Amino acid sequence: MPDPYAIATYRFEQIAFLLDEALPKALRAKCWKEATGEGPSAPSGEEKRASRSTRYRWLQAYRKDGLKGLMPKRRSDYGKVRVDRSEWTSYAIALLLERSDRSFAQVLHYVKYQFPGSKMTRSTLRREVKRHPAYGLVLKQRRLGRSLKRRFQASEPHELWQLDAKGPFQVRLKDGRTLRVVILSILDDCTRSILAATFSRSESLVGAVKVFRSAAMRWGLPTRIYCDRHSVYDSDAFRHGLAELGVHRIRTRPRRKEARGKIERYHRVLDQWFIQELRHQEILDDDHLEELLQATLDLLYQQHKHRALGCSPAEALREQRSKRDVSPEDLQRAFWITKALKTHPKTGEVVLAGITFCVPSPYAGQRCRFTYDPVQPENAFLLTENDIRLPLQPTFRKPSPQETPRSARGAGALQQILDQWRGRTLPLAPPGFGLPEIFQAFSQHLGRNVPATEQEAETLQSFYRENGPFDPQAFQNALLHTLQQLGPQRPIGTYIRHLQRLIVPPKPKES
Repeated sequence: MPDPYAIATYRFEQIAFLLDEALPKALRAKCWKEATGEGPSAPSGEEKRASRSTRYRWLQAYRKDGLKGLMPKRRSDYGKVRVDRSEWTSYAIALLLERSDRSFAQVLHYVKYQFPGSKMTRSTLRREVKRHPAYGLVLKQRRLGRSLKRRFQASEPHELWQLDAKGPFQVRLKDGRTLRVVILSILDDCTRSILAATFSRSESLVGAVKVFRSAAMRWGLPTRIYCDRHSVYDSDAFRHGLAELGVHRIRTRPRRKEARGKIERYHRVLDQWFIQELRHQEILDDDHLEELLQATLDLLYQQHKHRALGCSPAEALREQRSKRDVSPEDLQRAFWITKALKTHPKTGEVVLAGITFCVPSPYAGQRCRFTYDPVQPENAFLLTENDIRLPLQPTFRKPSPQETPRSARGAGALQQILDQWRGRTLPLAPPGFGLPEIFQAFSQHLGRNVPATEQEAETLQSFYRENGPFDPQAFQNALLHTLQQLGPQRPIGTYIRHLQRLIVPPKPKES
């Protein structure tokens, strides 16, 4: 048995850097990295490194009892005669060799029936069996008895969605600020299409609800959804919201990336095509970053031919909506968070999601139930005993942030994709921007009246009918880009053909 004092000194060496309160944060992180890497083994000869929680437990014991607290404690059965378990273990090994799929709880019952005087727990039996030389043969038989894993793919679009997050990673803005963000995406299992994607500061309930609502509003509801065992997806608000919408969430085991192979492969493509490119891209603000993501997914990922499908995800989806539609009201009511909190007895204030609300005076100082939208927490209600929803008003109004002009551009390769994407047809164009405004935009930039002939009018009218409506700023950006590429004094048809290529890009070559 190793010397207890040697064990205590070894443990002290592992936590010595934690005792220095003046140690800088960067140097402390470096010490943590070195402590979890290769180094001297324990006095017992084991090469296993101590975990972070174990080091903090040693630190707590040292602060309480000094070096004595780091010494190993004496066993409770010290001095007693050990029971010989070899016969019981051999019988258990024989049972497992007879049927390797037997559980240890089942084997323990058989051992107790064969040896009535045996006193052994399931954990002890498991430990003794694993030490037996013949246990390797049991493992071989178990591996041979397993069936091969099969690939799964949904038979039709929107039968199964996959939800997961990529990150976190850091993004540096033009003004010098650094953001720590993740990308939440929803992938259709059948077509590999990205139905919705958004940035979030962390893998939080707000981001998960936001991306699910965005996908459901555009495409309808899936039959099932597949996501990992993150605390966000296991939360009551997310599970109850899916249940209200009638979406079945598949229960999965943790740490099984191979079961989520499709979205993991998408994450590798996202890292190569977008995240790595952000290092060379000038980013203005959060909205600019979001637009760069949407443009990259829409013009690169969705149009790229998938070898397993034989076509691009956009071609496989073919703009098909789900058969299970949902109203905006029902979608908005789902995923709300309900809490029971006590209001302030004097001011009647209560804090929900970091926002202070005032309740009616009869409810001041009482414990009440509140519900609010995680995406828009300013939408909050007080639930009475009869489940009547009383709207709440925030006590303080936060100033709205200053918006960056949409005409601003950031230098970088992704900006070219974004400019091209901004000239495309948008599903929700504001009213009032139609064919007259297109005539006016051409007249302003060309310095002459457009249309000058009947042929020009017919060309512009056909172009608008096939591709309109447009977002005003997006059309202005695309038209400016076209004029910069072609120059002045060109026929209207030449400009239209160039705009057409921007709106409907050529199909990429197969990889």
